[in-house]
Amino acid sequence: MSSARRSLSTNEHVGGQPRLPPLSHVIGRNAGDTIPLRGAVAGVSRFDRGVKSSRAFSFSRAFTSYSSNPREAYDPTHTMQKALTDATEAAIRAVDAERFFETERGFHGRFYCAVQEQLDQAGLIADGAILEMEYQKSSRHGILQRPDIVFHIPPEYSGASVRDNNFAVWALKRRASLADALADFDLLDEMFEALRYPVGFFLNIDSLHTMRQHYNGRYGDRVSAVAAKLADGRVQIRWAHADTAA
Repeated sequence: MSSARRSLSTNEHVGGQPRLPPLSHVIGRNAGDTIPLRGAVAGVSRFDRGVKSSRAFSFSRAFTSYSSNPREAYDPTHTMQKALTDATEAAIRAVDAERFFETERGFHGRFYCAVQEQLDQAGLIADGAILEMEYQKSSRHGILQRPDIVFHIPPEYSGASVRDNNFAVWALKRRASLADALADFDLLDEMFEALRYPVGFFLNIDSLHTMRQHYNGRYGDRVSAVAAKLADGRVQIRWAHADTAA
């Protein structure tokens, strides 16, 4: 997934063991610091298709509409974006069996389960928000691709536009070549542009090269890259976070 502009700085560092912030710091309920989700979002279990709720449940400003203030929305210090980043790192560390690092498919399945667990523990799998693996995007979305993992509220449940209630997208590659990374950066950009995803992660498996320095797209403030490698029974992680100056 990539795009075509200037090269962005990476600010890489090796990550430590993350801790998710308390739920009260991630999801707000005060009108002054939250915005309502779009549509009549289901207020029942995450797989319940039927009942709609009028409860004014809100996620934080990290998922605000592009029509307001995107610079504020994508501030990487914001607790929601930090929660997603911490959940991603904790999930990677949960994939600690050598076999899962041998194939992209094997890692993908285990990582998906671990991210689901982390988001659940943070209280983010709620009010219709779900994590899905290889969710088909079709002509009604304006794009044709199968993103590896997405965190969203399906429009079938919310009644909102396909461009609303999209929270995060993950793209995975094992030992990504330059061509692999650029292709995934392009796909991430497509998700940002067509479906207004505010947060994207590129994950390079069995490598310590994030490839983030090769991102040349228009959404540098939304793309973080992380590389993960198992060595001597320990998961090593290197981050290149979204560029706040993009």
